[in-house]
Amino acid sequence: MALYTFKEPTVNLGSAQFKVKVIETPLNNIKSEKINKPISSTSYSGINGGFFDGDYNSPPDRPDSISWSYNDQGTGKNYDYNGSPSNQVSRKTFVVYQEGNFYFGATMYARNISQVKSKYPQVREVIGGIGLNKSDWGSDTAYYGPTARTFMAYDGGGSKRFGYLIICPTRINVPAISSILLQLGLDPDDAVVLDGSGSTSMSIPGYKYNGENRYISNMVRLRHLER
Repeated sequence: MALYTFKEPTVNLGSAQFKVKVIETPLNNIKSEKINKPISSTSYSGINGGFFDGDYNSPPDRPDSISWSYNDQGTGKNYDYNGSPSNQVSRKTFVVYQEGNFYFGATMYARNISQVKSKYPQVREVIGGIGLNKSDWGSDTAYYGPTARTFMAYDGGGSKRFGYLIICPTRINVPAISSILLQLGLDPDDAVVLDGSGSTSMSIPGYKYNGENRYISNMVRLRHLER
């Protein structure tokens, strides 16, 4: 039995109508993974992750968003900061944490993994992004500029146990992301925006979108496709 559902729902923005691409999966099936190459060069299923520093045609110099997995502690794969180690920035961050036998989703503003662990001691996955408020973006150009987008959310109004990995190849601005999430039945407060533009990528059996086929730092992938 498949551990995920792939959907292509139609959304409306003013007079425009187009499809977005959505992977729905239990939160315990999501993993942050350092790859340092295009998603198309991996065998993984999932979407591109957070922001990074470096050129798009070679492995990134370093991540610029938290990319942390409980299972990768001590391996050198995790990156513990939003921003650089010497210039940490509080940004909206996606958290998967465990309570008993269940995994739940949350978002919080954090500068580093220590702040996340302080609030969620049983944290299992952390993916740094940016929030949907105008104040999160720093400039009107970044907030209102249209481009391909990648974002993720959890079902905060439901069980809090399912995650949604979403790309929009159609060029949209940040306010449009909030509208799309609401049309999908998700709360923008329960979402973070990941890297976009030419970095926007998704790979799933039966559907591939590689954007500009850029090198990226990390991806948000599915651990398993089937039970």
